[in-house]
Amino acid sequence: MIEQNINENLEGLKVQTDQEATSFFNKIRYIKSLILEKEKIANSELLKVQNWLGKETEELKSKIEFYEQEILVYFSKMKENNDKYKLKTPWGEVSTRKQQQKYDFNDEKTIEYFKLNNPEIIKTKLSESYDKTAAKKLFSKDKNGNIFDQNGEIIDFLIITDQPEKREIKVTE
Repeated sequence: MIEQNINENLEGLKVQTDQEATSFFNKIRYIKSLILEKEKIANSELLKVQNWLGKETEELKSKIEFYEQEILVYFSKMKENNDKYKLKTPWGEVSTRKQQQKYDFNDEKTIEYFKLNNPEIIKTKLSESYDKTAAKKLFSKDKNGNIFDQNGEIIDFLIITDQPEKREIKVTE
């Protein structure tokens, strides 16, 4: 592409002939090629900078993971001794959140049980199923992990698993 004079004063420039319009089109094409060339250079440099940044921060991120893990280990030890322990400093804190128990039903045995004991929570579509939300309310778990129904009978078709607390480290910025 022929180099164009694009540094001219734009004030007062007007297209008055086809020849001038052609000249303006050529200037536009030339300017667009300059923009494209600069974008290619920038993208090349951006890729280099992103690669550099990835290499530079990889080790630093692994150090953050190490420090966070050590904080969580310390927090767990303190929590074992004092169930109400909270770790909060001017520079960060560890927050905990209890999670719901996980219910694992053996569906066939559970449907048989509900047909006999709570038929109102059985749902029949193409196949039989049951209302799991309602079912969860009908069972309880003791300290030994045994599952009981409302009548105190031990249930063998359900496993209730306590989920660990969710722990999150928040660093003050």
